[in-house]
Amino acid sequence: MKKLYTLFLLVVGFTLHSNAQNWMMQNIGYSVAAAYPSDIDAVDSNVVWTATSSVGDGSGVGVQLWSRTIDGGANWTSGSFTADTNFRISNISGVDSNTCYILTYNNTVGSGGYLFKTTDGGTTWDTVSTGQVFLASPSFPNIVHFFDAANGMLMGDPLGGYYEIYTTV
Repeated sequence: MKKLYTLFLLVVGFTLHSNAQNWMMQNIGYSVAAAYPSDIDAVDSNVVWTATSSVGDGSGVGVQLWSRTIDGGANWTSGSFTADTNFRISNISGVDSNTCYILTYNNTVGSGGYLFKTTDGGTTWDTVSTGQVFLASPSFPNIVHFFDAANGMLMGDPLGGYYEIYTTV
């Protein structure tokens, strides 16, 4: 009986250990110390993109920051994607180590927004949409998802009883 009990404890201990998750603190390198990620997208086990317009110090400062790792979190690159502090992050969609989309909304009026895109790992960000979607109140951009660098969709709150959905053509 003692051997059976010992074997049972070994099996349970191994099972619990093999299913345990190890968490590691990451410094993602935002230029504003109190900024924290409001959205994150893991492309694979090495490539992760984050974005934020949130600062947790109560200052109300608007930021538009991003960060990216291409080596599973060992190193992070960060920067800003626009200087217009009226826009806040709705969602982020990383495609690969160089390509990422960030969807924003106009914080001043609560609707409208822009879609930003980088194809060079965040060195430059271009405006993909020029605020022509999610314009009518109470429309609000919620989700961006790109299946690859060219094919994606945007979804927002219902407008006139229907969700506002846009796809690439």
